[in-house]
Amino acid sequence: MLAGAGFAAVGTTSLGLAAALGLPDGRGCPEVRDATLDLARRLAGRLPCPYTVDIEAGFGGSPDQVASLAAELADCGAAGINLEDGLPGGGGLHDAARQADVLTAIKERVPDLFVNARIDTHWQRDAPLPLAHTLARAETYLAAGADGIFVPGVVADADIATLVAGIPAPLNILFAPGRHTVPHLADLGVRRISTGSLLFRTALGAARATAEALRTTGPAERTRADATRTTKHAAPTTAQADRTTAHSARTRTLTTPTSANPARTTTAPPDTAATSTGTATAPTPTDKATEDPTDTAADAALTKARAAGTTDRTLPTANPDGPAEPAPPSTATRPTEPPTYAELQRLARGVRY
Repeated sequence: MLAGAGFAAVGTTSLGLAAALGLPDGRGCPEVRDATLDLARRLAGRLPCPYTVDIEAGFGGSPDQVASLAAELADCGAAGINLEDGLPGGGGLHDAARQADVLTAIKERVPDLFVNARIDTHWQRDAPLPLAHTLARAETYLAAGADGIFVPGVVADADIATLVAGIPAPLNILFAPGRHTVPHLADLGVRRISTGSLLFRTALGAARATAEALRTTGPAERTRADATRTTKHAAPTTAQADRTTAHSARTRTLTTPTSANPARTTTAPPDTAATSTGTATAPTPTDKATEDPTDTAADAALTKARAAGTTDRTLPTANPDGPAEPAPPSTATRPTEPPTYAELQRLARGVRY
């Protein structure tokens, strides 16, 4: 979908894969490793653009084992990988020298694979480490063969500018909705912008909002678009409802006493019957027998709507072919904020709200 929309590159999300399996992100779970490889195999040859793969911290193992995983992903067609230096569960950072050994092993095995070294000095931390610490790790990782540096969690312009100035390689920043724009980040010198798990979380937020709307919306609520799709069975419009006397089978009979002819009767459309002088009588039995039951229900709905002043809105309709397919409920007034990264992590660990 994203490649078809014209995006120049696509990256997988480890949180999306882990959450889809009901597992937390960043724990090095073997099930997530297997799912990552499986996804890469299924993407092989299918995308018109390069794609990169998030491999957390390498899913454990020695530098050679992580290098083997990187080689498998390259064989599937991956153009690059993201390798983070955070410990599983957010318990600090891997030793920088150990991380450098992993990076060196990967580049020796697959030199053409773009390795984006992620530095977690600012990710999911109440108190980020000083930028000097981030810059020192970036220098170590680039010396070990990394092709780019990714620092998620950095938001402020001044911090980003400091990283751009101090890192002689493409800098990757995690997009912060409401704080960043693509043109502005480009002006700061950012070379790569990631959405991380944002797209996955946004999709979950939309699904949750739709489900909540279904729970609180009555089954008879219809939208204008749905009414348009079912025009042949829909309630009459105002113009259709203003029938002329040619539709005498559905008109009311008005008895209007006059001095010249106390028994004279006239017929009028339903709209004028309410304002004419006289007494309205019920339709004759012949009218009842020939009247379409669908139109009767629609007329009743229209009359009720007019009395309430809602003729500009869509109405429930009687459909002789069965109930119309309900249109998606409106979520315009419902919260659409996606679940946070931390919320999905808690859910994956089985924490109830």
